[in-house]
Amino acid sequence: MRPNAPFKLAITSARIPRPSFMDTKMQSKPKPNYLADHLTEAEMVSLAEAFGGTRLYIPANAADDHEIVRVLGRDGFKKLSAVYSPDVIRVPLCRELRAMHYRRQGLANGKIATRLCITEPAVNKIFRRVKERASEPNGCSAGDASPS
Repeated sequence: MRPNAPFKLAITSARIPRPSFMDTKMQSKPKPNYLADHLTEAEMVSLAEAFGGTRLYIPANAADDHEIVRVLGRDGFKKLSAVYSPDVIRVPLCRELRAMHYRRQGLANGKIATRLCITEPAVNKIFRRVKERASEPNGCSAGDASPS
């Protein structure tokens, strides 16, 4: 081979055999679209405040001092583990849900912005979008718990 000749890689079409453990189908419970299908608004807000934006392992059982049990309470944990354990979930930030929750508590937009770690104009934008959706014929209600 000449020193300056281009290197050519031989590409074969041979299939690489799958390992035998990959032939078994994973048996898993179907996952719902939203955590809010199973948790109350207050539980969703607590979960998002504590773990929003992270992946969270949901064990089948947990002691009373487990971090999820401390945040959701025993009943909230039972609801969550019944659907998701043992698995890892991604906890949404739920900014819209939390903003509406804080507004119902009487907080000003500045305080809501601080709790959500966003700017006050961003909070105004959230409420404007909620108002626009509520005025649409097929709009969702302001209390919907879709992840944001």
